[in-house]
Amino acid sequence: MKKITLSMMLWASLLLCLNAQTFNDEKTFTFDVSNLDLLRIHNKYGAVKVTGTNGNKAILKVKRSLKSKNNKQLAEAKEKIYLDSAYLDGALMFFVQMPRYRLEIDENGRAHYQSEYNSWNNNQKVFYENKFELTIELKVPKATQLYISTHHKDLFIQDISADVLAQNHHGQIKLVAISGNVQAHTHHGKIEVGLTKAPTRDAYFDTHHGNISVTFPPNLSADVQLSTRHGQFYTDFDYQEKPMSLKVSNGKKGTKYKIGGGTGISIGNGGPKLTFETYHGSIYLLTF
Repeated sequence: MKKITLSMMLWASLLLCLNAQTFNDEKTFTFDVSNLDLLRIHNKYGAVKVTGTNGNKAILKVKRSLKSKNNKQLAEAKEKIYLDSAYLDGALMFFVQMPRYRLEIDENGRAHYQSEYNSWNNNQKVFYENKFELTIELKVPKATQLYISTHHKDLFIQDISADVLAQNHHGQIKLVAISGNVQAHTHHGKIEVGLTKAPTRDAYFDTHHGNISVTFPPNLSADVQLSTRHGQFYTDFDYQEKPMSLKVSNGKKGTKYKIGGGTGISIGNGGPKLTFETYHGSIYLLTF
């Protein structure tokens, strides 16, 4: 009886795949970034690749892939799932329009997609039967300040001389040949960063499941905070350990003292604070 049930389940899955409807298209946007304070891209499902260029024009290419259970759902997906754009406080922002999710931006300017449902229901189940992915490729003048994010798949940025904020969740972050300030955040994925200039301002790198590897110029001078629960710390630089931090807070029950919060070191003459946090992973501070 178990073998018969399994065969029926496999046959039903095969029929579903054969009956599934798919659709693919591609669009290209060309725009001037010379007057922008910031360019933002917030993807949901799909990889993002950014390459810096010379000039003042940006070219964004988005490949849309849709898969639905039937023609009716596919027609709805074509209409309701797409890359949209808007201006926000001097920034041009590209984001995904999709049913039952909306883009929210907090008081610090950080973006995330918020579900309109807190629990599974039939309406949401219909939406999840529409599978989709938007793959985004951007060529942008290298002096453009960027905030780039996705939620599923990898994020890659190279040849940028301005500040970069890179944000992911289910995927890695790789930044190559960056000379501006960097903030890099993901959850399920490693972080790899190559900097062409030593940081002059505070920078932050964090993940939960993955290694963090950052390559700096040899003249790095910084105060570094390192935190990992299941990993090691490796570096090419000479350094001095700093005393463990002590935090004091006063409350109704008296004064509280908290010691620790990671390992502190100083490289060179010290300088901006560079923070590295991972839980399941090691931290690498390298030079070329």
